[in-house]
Amino acid sequence: MGGGGRKSRTLPPTTSSSITVWCSYDAVIFHASLQMIQCLPTTRQSVVLTRNTQSRFGEQRTKMNELQFDDVDAINAAASEEFGPFGASVRITQRMIDAFADVTLDHQWIHIDKERAAAGPFGNTIAHGFFTLSLVSHLVKGQLPITGFRNVVNYGAESLRFILPVPADSEVHARSRIVKAISKDTGTLVTSDVAVHIANVEKPSILYQMLTLFQG
Repeated sequence: MGGGGRKSRTLPPTTSSSITVWCSYDAVIFHASLQMIQCLPTTRQSVVLTRNTQSRFGEQRTKMNELQFDDVDAINAAASEEFGPFGASVRITQRMIDAFADVTLDHQWIHIDKERAAAGPFGNTIAHGFFTLSLVSHLVKGQLPITGFRNVVNYGAESLRFILPVPADSEVHARSRIVKAISKDTGTLVTSDVAVHIANVEKPSILYQMLTLFQG
């Protein structure tokens, strides 16, 4: 991890919380990637979180007022034009990118050929846009303080923009804000904005208006 003297730990390969809060298609693909990584000991050090970051993230979560998933008025009252603080960070390594390329069969050279990519438009290999997007479930975990639901599913997106490339070995984190909630026959549909940034880069790499269905 970046930053002098910070201690870090590696998430166990079988940690279920490493990916799935919302079961988006991309999250499932990346979870399959992690299953493959479990069989490759050389890649087990790929997902690294900072202890200090996790501690702050946990403190942030406990300070939030929890919102019952079916209390649409309360969720709408929590909507804000301001993003909340950044959550946990993940360093995207070349091994992770290679594993995602294998799972999705997307082996474009800008992602996996470091020598060719060095002379390419980005000066380095870059993560697949959908790979970085697939990390959103983890990156914003706990940022929506909604409780009481039985399960939650990805309902799609109002908008999605890939703005900046994410070079291999970048550390990324995200922040979010509630936009609105509506009641549906199948549950409560929450719209939220998510901004994924490379650490210490002001401009986001991804802007994603996410639709999430909370079901009781």
